[in-house]
Amino acid sequence: MTAGSDFTLKASGELRENLIEGAYVHVFLNYGKTTLVSRTDDICQHLERKEGNSIKCPVEKGLLKISQNFTLPISTPSGQYDLTIIGHNGDHSPIGCLNAQVWVNPGSYIDAKNN
Repeated sequence: MTAGSDFTLKASGELRENLIEGAYVHVFLNYGKTTLVSRTDDICQHLERKEGNSIKCPVEKGLLKISQNFTLPISTPSGQYDLTIIGHNGDHSPIGCLNAQVWVNPGSYIDAKNN
């Protein structure tokens, strides 16, 4: 992945029980030993706000595929980023956990003085 580019994070998994209102995820993004993001998001609210999404809570158990588009700012430092997402259902029972390592390559910089 390159700084300044678009990318899509895709995930799929098997829901063993219905996903109910109040479901949430804890999201952590670290760069080295520095935590850049530490937040909690309501899954159902996120699904309802996402443009072009047909998934609404409650979500029936079974196979679930989701994707999220991002634009990586050109100023993003190159290196390894560690992403952890921990999900809980509306009754606080665990849904699952995703751990990923993302490598960012330097972007293409434009020197405005030389153009």
